[in-house]
Amino acid sequence: MADKQALENLQNRLTDKLKVVEQVTQGASWLGVESHGRLLLLPLSHAGEIFPFEGAKRVPYVKPWFVGVANLRGALCGVVDIGGFVASDVPPNTGPQSRVVALNPLLQINAALLIDRLMGLKTRRDFVRSTSVGENLPDYFGHMYTDQAGKSWQEINLQKLALSEQFLSIAEAV
Repeated sequence: MADKQALENLQNRLTDKLKVVEQVTQGASWLGVESHGRLLLLPLSHAGEIFPFEGAKRVPYVKPWFVGVANLRGALCGVVDIGGFVASDVPPNTGPQSRVVALNPLLQINAALLIDRLMGLKTRRDFVRSTSVGENLPDYFGHMYTDQAGKSWQEINLQKLALSEQFLSIAEAV
């Protein structure tokens, strides 16, 4: 019971802090990324610093999408292959364009997302259509946006992702 109350308190504090950040950013703006062939939108207010991917220390008995632990400017962060997490359990495909996007420190979780490549900054003007997600999808999925070329971009709410039980449960059943 105390754990549930602590989680609710944390969620309320994070919501309050992010409301302030969202008021400053005025409108939706995202970091566009590609991971496992999927185009994703990460809200700038939820994202932190971007690092080149230089590897991560593997951790035993974890789910395939948990890449390992990396030292990002002196902070140990769990690295999650976001494409593998949201779409499949295939191993990450890292290359010279691979990056690690740290979550905003306001989210109070030492985690970073491994992506295949950056696709630039995006605003609503970059898209011609927006649709809400279906009821069966996780609550960290935001709107689905379609750009002028007809490509679909999935918004990922990093605050909800950081609080989701699925994201926090990295241990593989043995």
